[in-house]
Amino acid sequence: MAASDLWSVACSLRVPPLHLPEDRPYTASDFSRDRAASAASLWRLAAQLRCTPAAPSPPAALAETLLVVAERRRPEPPWSSPEEAAAAAELSAALLAAAGADSPAELLAAPAGELAVRRLAEQLTPAEWRRRPAAAACLPWLLELLDGPAAAARLAALLPPVLLLADDWEARHQRLAAGCLRRLLELVPRATLRQYGRAEVMCAALERLCAGRQPEVAAEAYPALLLALTAAQEPGGDDTPLVGAARLHRLTKQLLYSLSTESQPALRRLLLAQLEPLLARLGLEAVVWLRLALEVLTSLVETSVGGDWPLLEGVLRAVRRLAADARPRLAAHQPALAFLLCRVAYDLAAPDDEPPPAPLRALLVSVMTECSAAPGCDGLPGLCDGLTAAEHQLPEEFAAILGDAWAADRAADQARCGTTQR
Repeated sequence: MAASDLWSVACSLRVPPLHLPEDRPYTASDFSRDRAASAASLWRLAAQLRCTPAAPSPPAALAETLLVVAERRRPEPPWSSPEEAAAAAELSAALLAAAGADSPAELLAAPAGELAVRRLAEQLTPAEWRRRPAAAACLPWLLELLDGPAAAARLAALLPPVLLLADDWEARHQRLAAGCLRRLLELVPRATLRQYGRAEVMCAALERLCAGRQPEVAAEAYPALLLALTAAQEPGGDDTPLVGAARLHRLTKQLLYSLSTESQPALRRLLLAQLEPLLARLGLEAVVWLRLALEVLTSLVETSVGGDWPLLEGVLRAVRRLAADARPRLAAHQPALAFLLCRVAYDLAAPDDEPPPAPLRALLVSVMTECSAAPGCDGLPGLCDGLTAAEHQLPEEFAAILGDAWAADRAADQARCGTTQR
């Protein structure tokens, strides 16, 4: 097959742009076409590539064929099908053989890969990108195949379309953008990200995504934002444990506020899972949020539905992080801490169809042990024992759930007070 023929055939096999009469999410019906004929065309192109005599193929033709494979590689999207995905896999093998590459990653690192990224960026412009969802879906796949140097060299072409997706109102585009930003932050060196304020722009985009209420978006955006804050660190500050303290404090405030007001159980659990790494990033600065964090965590436990083990695990992990980073100030908050731990223990002891997992019980014992070991917190087991006697909220098996560690602390406290065991 001639090079010009390969390029024209590959262009004709790309998913055509949509022509929607209004601004609405696309559906499967918007991609109606003969799927069998499309799969047959892909098989035919793969056969022609394999039959072509060995000769250097122009990078432009290889790039366009690579984008065809990227668009049809999976059967789930509405613009593809299982038959087309199978044909795309065969086309990918034929393309690699024609290009003399061992893998798609090797092809992407070549000039053909650079042309493919540039071609994709030309199609994902502010005026065109919403009409080309298949092209936008190629971005995560390309980023997974790129290595650090290749991603850094193509950052100027990759970042603008990703930011366009982040500014969209559809959750699926926001999630895709957050995943792409996270991948770029993992690949590209910090010095390159700091050039021209790119890291700051990425931080701003991710902060907007974190402020939303879509669980699938937040799951990608929060870890990416922590990476972006690290990337935005000024040169010469690599040895400093705190990165962008003011922005971290603002993010912590936003996260605690969202936890206190969020009504979606799935989003609450997801936000709670982000609290521990955020407190870890703050380090000793986490002491600023000790009182408010204990109040929010207690409120989460009080309003949770029985048997919400992931939420209780997130609460205990956050408390353990606070105990590690805010140890000097933990003694001043012993009553609130004791009440929170008692409420968690009560939820673990309450009868339920699904018993709590053993690691969760062990985590409670570990958190209690670490909190009691903080300076001035040796009276914490006694406070918990007092809450048990005063409010009668906890069942008799409370000591058994906490295990031997808490039972020993309580016995020692009773011995010091000269009381007999109830």
